[in-house]
Amino acid sequence: MSNPRTVETLREYFKDDKFVTGIGIHIDSIGENTAIVSAKIEERHLNAIGLAQGGFLFTLADFAMGVAANLLPGVAVTLSSSINYLKSPKGKTVFADAQPVKLGRTVRVYNVRVYDDLGTECVTSIFTAFVTNPDAESAMGG
Repeated sequence: MSNPRTVETLREYFKDDKFVTGIGIHIDSIGENTAIVSAKIEERHLNAIGLAQGGFLFTLADFAMGVAANLLPGVAVTLSSSINYLKSPKGKTVFADAQPVKLGRTVRVYNVRVYDDLGTECVTSIFTAFVTNPDAESAMGG
């Protein structure tokens, strides 16, 4: 992999994440320690009352943080999270945008917001990642 930090190489790296790919989550863009991921809301994502299931929205947020946190050295895994469900998505697609708060050697903290294609703010959350083997290269190489 010549440039491990392109959207294409990240998609290749995360293709083996069976749960995320299985529910239709895609990497849209990356920036400097940031990531945006998305998914189209499908029937399988709805709960018993016809709204986007909370676990689906949580997974979207968690994956955005995972992509962003693993752009740096080491392998970052979710240590803790706090999520607030604000409104159900009204649109057809939801996005999660992970922005860094603290980028330490062994701990990385991200604010992740989830919103839909109509601009509805659906979720606000904070994720803390623990970095295993912080002196190793990024999980994606490089």
